[in-house]
Amino acid sequence: VKVASPFSNQFYSNLSDIQGGVLNSAKSAFDMSREMVRIEGLAVYGVVAALFISASIGLYGETSSALETSKTRLEKLLATAAAVLNMTCIVCGTYTTIIFSLLEIYAKTALGAQKDQGYITFMAATYVYRITGFRCFIASIYSFLGSFLLSVSFRMKAKVKGVVSTISVVMMLLLFKHTNSVMDLAFKIIFSTL
Repeated sequence: VKVASPFSNQFYSNLSDIQGGVLNSAKSAFDMSREMVRIEGLAVYGVVAALFISASIGLYGETSSALETSKTRLEKLLATAAAVLNMTCIVCGTYTTIIFSLLEIYAKTALGAQKDQGYITFMAATYVYRITGFRCFIASIYSFLGSFLLSVSFRMKAKVKGVVSTISVVMMLLLFKHTNSVMDLAFKIIFSTL
């Protein structure tokens, strides 16, 4: 079964220069230091997701108490929405952390054992997991932000709740817009050429 690869044709044409982990040509496309940087980049997703998991667990306790002390139907609905967003953050963040940790471990193991072709095959075969992990990473971030936004309203007194909530919503929308812009630029400039 041929697995789609994120590498270019030039990369594969230069693989003939790599045999048994020993580079036969100084101009080979396989650059170990670049691959290690790539692997370290994957690990960052897991670390950041773990930080969001931790923060979300803290918010979950607050959400649970808000759910218990809710007096109106709207307060209960908001507390329930915050709890669902917290759980989404935790589940998606856990997926991201585990998948990217496994990818880092196995990729480094393959390179450390001088199994360059195994590394290349592994990275090509796990492409779909990296995409899913990235999507879970984004879902974790956005669900955390939504949960945080809702938790702001739990803490505020009625007098300032509207102002603080409005400012928070505007800032979150701006963050959402900028996050999407950065991801679009990365796709167009970096990833569309891989």
